[in-house]
This record gives sequence, structure tokens and C-alpha cells, in this order.
Amino acid sequence: MFYEFRSRAKEIHGNTLTDWDLLFYMQHHGCRTRLLGWTENLGVAIYFALLHADSTDTSPTIWLLNAYRLNEIYHGSRDFYSPEFLNTDDEESYSDVLVNDDWFWWDEPVGLYLIRRVDRLTSQGGYFTIHGNNIKSIENMIHRRENI
Repeated sequence: MFYEFRSRAKEIHGNTLTDWDLLFYMQHHGCRTRLLGWTENLGVAIYFALLHADSTDTSPTIWLLNAYRLNEIYHGSRDFYSPEFLNTDDEESYSDVLVNDDWFWWDEPVGLYLIRRVDRLTSQGGYFTIHGNNIKSIENMIHRRENI
């Protein structure tokens, strides 16, 4: 899906977006990715919680996450990770991670610090966690939820 989106998304052609920027762009356009979007803006969180409230059987919910604590517990560093440095080799692009034989070096989600090159990320105060090899939902994955 990543390569197909990159090929067909006309509005991004001619821009100097990295593969990581493209992945963030995909997430904001409703494509399924390994990303989970977060915001630092309560108004944006409320908007997205209520966006499809009438069409689902679930109650609108806003989750809070301390991504610094998440990274500290699962990855030994309290800092956010820059996506370009998630690779174990000298590779810098998401494409390189996708074709890596070892898949992802991380199992649990990683809190990312991204450069907001896409206007939607800036206006929404967007952040992401990227999920690794563990495909459980984040609420089922975190055992000590009260600490994160």
C-alpha cells in the first residue's frame, strides 16, 4: 500500500517529502499504517473522538498517553525517536525499513518526534507512535497503563 500511495498521490508529487513524511501523510488520509495518531491539542482530540460518534456502537473516548514514559519503559530512553534513526543500519527511509529482512527491531510501540512538513500535522498538533512486530492493540499491550 505504501508504494501504491507514493505512486498515485498526485498532490505530493514534486514535493521534497521523505518516505517517513509520506507515511505520515498516508495516516492523515485514512490509509492503514503502523502509525497511531496523537495530538497535543484537546480540541482536536474531542473533534476526532466525536467525528463518527453517531455511526458506531462505541462511546467516544479520548486516550491520554505519556509517550516519554512509553519509550522509557519499552525502549530504555525517555526521549522521542526521530523516524530517520529507527533503522539499525545507515538506512534512513521507511522504504528501507520495509525491505529489511529482520522486519522491525522493536516489538512495542515507539513514540516518534517528527518534522511537521505537512500542514495537517502542524494544524492538528500531530504526533505518532509506530507499532513494531507486536500487532496487539496498544491498550492490550500496555500492562502498566496507570504509569503511561
